[in-house]
Amino acid sequence: MENYFKTPVVQNITAAFDWETALPNFRRFRQSLPRPKIESIIDAVYDSVDSLNVAEKCKDGKKVAITAGSRGISQIPEILRLIVNRIKHYGGSPIIVPEMGSHGGATANGQQSLLAELGIVEDVIKAPIISSMSQACGAHLAPGRAESAQETAQTGQIVAERRFLPAAEAGIS
Repeated sequence: MENYFKTPVVQNITAAFDWETALPNFRRFRQSLPRPKIESIIDAVYDSVDSLNVAEKCKDGKKVAITAGSRGISQIPEILRLIVNRIKHYGGSPIIVPEMGSHGGATANGQQSLLAELGIVEDVIKAPIISSMSQACGAHLAPGRAESAQETAQTGQIVAERRFLPAAEAGIS
């Protein structure tokens, strides 16, 4: 056992805890980032949705997939509810789709649970949450994901419209 403590790996590890090792110099700094205030979240969300020409795109009950993630967007349940309200106002049929990769254990139930922890639940949002871990390859999507929506609105990075065209010509406009 004595030889174990003399090995280079163990000596390097124990050196990290050597209190005589000099610490690097530290400096204080202050970072100021712009933090614009939104006077009316309702107006801001409605204006954003309207700028996507949703009124024209959502008529006749088209399904609209609204993605919801776990990126710490302030007031996300209220924002999603307002997006849902606006889409319904224009005749669309909104659904919420979890969009967070490996968060929530990379399972459909885990992602839905994580959304619930953020306050994103059907009773609050007023739209169904459809969670699936189906995978997409190119333009061909597996059943159960946002391909059931003719239009996609995404919070955070807003994708105004997603059209799935024949073969590999699927695109986002």
